[in-house]
Amino acid sequence: MNNITEDKVLLKELKSYQAQLEKEEKRIWKKSSQSYELQSLLGLLTKSELDIIRKNLEIKGVSGLKKADLAVALAEAMPVHFNQILSLLDLERYKFLKSIKKSGILVEIDEVPLYQIEALMGYGMVFPIIEDDRKLLVMPTEVVELFDTVNEVELQRVLKRNTEWIQLTHGMLYFYGVMETFKVREKVESLSSEQVNVHDFNKVISAASEYYQEVSYSATLMSDERIIDPKEVLMDHRQRPNVDYYPFTKKQLLQAGTSGYIDKSKEMDKLLKFLKEGYDLSTQELDEIADDIILIINEEVSPNPIIEYLQTLFEFPSFEFLKQLTELVMDASNNTRQWMIKGHTPLELSKHERKQLLPLNTTSFIPPKQASSTEIEQPATKVGRNDPCICGSGKKYKKCCGK
Repeated sequence: MNNITEDKVLLKELKSYQAQLEKEEKRIWKKSSQSYELQSLLGLLTKSELDIIRKNLEIKGVSGLKKADLAVALAEAMPVHFNQILSLLDLERYKFLKSIKKSGILVEIDEVPLYQIEALMGYGMVFPIIEDDRKLLVMPTEVVELFDTVNEVELQRVLKRNTEWIQLTHGMLYFYGVMETFKVREKVESLSSEQVNVHDFNKVISAASEYYQEVSYSATLMSDERIIDPKEVLMDHRQRPNVDYYPFTKKQLLQAGTSGYIDKSKEMDKLLKFLKEGYDLSTQELDEIADDIILIINEEVSPNPIIEYLQTLFEFPSFEFLKQLTELVMDASNNTRQWMIKGHTPLELSKHERKQLLPLNTTSFIPPKQASSTEIEQPATKVGRNDPCICGSGKKYKKCCGK
């Protein structure tokens, strides 16, 4: 009876998911009249989507226009604001747009997350359309032509600068969790070879946050996108006024700012090696486990949730195995850089701080049951933390249902 009920619940959830997916598909993918002119493509968008472009381009005096008139106004303004849009990009996005520019159409779009498509659409650069039952990413004819007018030498300088700004910002927030926006900019400026313009920096980071979804941005506060309550972490920072942000080098922050980076200490590597010896795990699976454990350490401090998390993946063969595992988890926790202590590890702080942050003793955790198998339990569908969320929201899984 219980199995029948569970099957009904799963079927209901599946239907709900499919309905949400279909709704998102209809909202994003527009049926095209096969005209790739900018005004025609803008005419496919909703008024709210046009307003996003208007706001992103900072076009004044047109907010009261009706949809058709607004599409005309944006089409006229695009050439004027084109260089302004390019000045917000980094090397990766520019390379992607140039790849579309070659033919004006991108056919292989399966690997492009929906949130990245929407971010570029928000500047009128590309449009997702359906043509002859095919999904295409189209660049307006006028935009393709505008690329030929670009001063590549000067633009490359700006793109490299923006790339450095973005990577340094992502790296800082990976380690510190939360920072006031002006402090991020000041830190970036101290690590850069030139003065950082406030307006330019804020626009570049705001556009990057929409495209990469690695950080949450506002004019006053920035945070790693994994953090549910940034103000709580900021409060932890303020409760330790004598603890400064850990002095990472520019090289360390740039490395941490690259996509997919995981800060694995020697102690974390020992934990992963122990798991690999006990279970048949790929490098990708070990990286995902490390990423999840680091997040749990930052959120929970105590090792108990880490053990509970690992128990959802594995069956522990013996109590001796559990004891060794818990000791390794404690070492990893004590040597993991944490948001609440501004990028320090617990062992880097004073004894007073350390006392509050040390994990519990191994005897404090008793598993609910012992098992004999050492096989990893694979879920029916494995969703990566950086994959699009299965609910169809268009966000990364770790920023949506993965929280």
